Amino acid sequence: MSDPGPGSKNHDDERDSRDNLAIAGLVKRSLDAPSAAKETPDILTGVQRKLRQRSRGKFYGDGWSTANTRMSYVLVALVMLAVIAVAYFALGPVDVMPR
Repeated sequence: MSDPGPGSKNHDDERDSRDNLAIAGLVKRSLDAPSAAKETPDILTGVQRKLRQRSRGKFYGDGWSTANTRMSYVLVALVMLAVIAVAYFALGPVDVMPR
């Protein structure tokens, strides 16, 4: 076997450095998240509207499930807690067996 010439080592190093630069550029472009996030459309409302139209109101017809606010969930939770508290105190300790 013959030894590679002194010029082949430089050629390999040059090729490795070009590959490293190409990989670094690829990684840098892939980690650039803000540009990718700006192009992503919000398709949820469109899908819900189309399902509501095609099902004639069977799905998402009430408007409750398509609301963007969480306040309605909090309101329902507070009302339910109040109903449970009233039922607990109204039906609380009742002495059924006379002594």
